[in-house]
Amino acid sequence: MKRTFIMAWRNIWRNKRRTLITIASIFFAVFFAVIMRSFQLGTYDHMIHQSIESFSGYIQIQNRAFFYDPNIDNSFEYSSQLVSKVSDVDNIKVAVPRIESFALASTGVQSKGVLVTGIDPQKEEKLSDPENRLVNFRFTPAIVQDILRSVDLPKKQQELLESNKKII
Repeated sequence: MKRTFIMAWRNIWRNKRRTLITIASIFFAVFFAVIMRSFQLGTYDHMIHQSIESFSGYIQIQNRAFFYDPNIDNSFEYSSQLVSKVSDVDNIKVAVPRIESFALASTGVQSKGVLVTGIDPQKEEKLSDPENRLVNFRFTPAIVQDILRSVDLPKKQQELLESNKKII
């Protein structure tokens, strides 16, 4: 065994340039693989943390039937006793009431399924801070005119913008 090891060691260093190139190639391949894997795991961790922190939290309490049939009829009534029981559990930072359902939103001939979430804004502020996530934008008459001039819209959408310009 010792003799085989000595012979292999001599054979490796017989051509030093080839050995150094091979060692460097393996080193850099492993180094970059570890770096890329850590970026990947860090990105996954960040995405999971962001979606949990800003949406449902780590625990969600719901009616058992709601899991199998997410229908608004399978929700339960919010009560302060329930929230106080949940808040008394160790490591619970905040408990907020929410109700979720799906709806159909349509305009003209186009319809899409949408998620509708009902929240208590004052209590929700402790979990996801919805006020900072809202987009504050207002269509002024000048913006409407600019849109009509610069964008080629179908006639029906142009009429809608023109009619809403009077309301704004």
